[in-house]
Amino acid sequence: MVGINIEIAGSRAKTLYQFVREHNKANDQCRLGQRFVNIYISNVWSELFHESSDKKALETINKWLVDHQYYGRMPPLARETKTSKGD
Repeated sequence: MVGINIEIAGSRAKTLYQFVREHNKANDQCRLGQRFVNIYISNVWSELFHESSDKKALETINKWLVDHQYYGRMPPLARETKTSKGD
């Protein structure tokens, strides 16, 4: 059995700038707030998850990072990167 690591764009980012860069590079139709919530938030945050404006989402994310004292760095992942097992 072989484990296949499926990396989620943004999950390795060390800074908000890197997170946004990885998000834009992914080009997978995922909203910025949706990606942030999926990777870094362990509970429901509907407003950010459904925010269609990347600019508003970025402002909200930046405020959250500052409010939670993540200066110049990203928080720990809320969930481990998913791994698929195959033969």
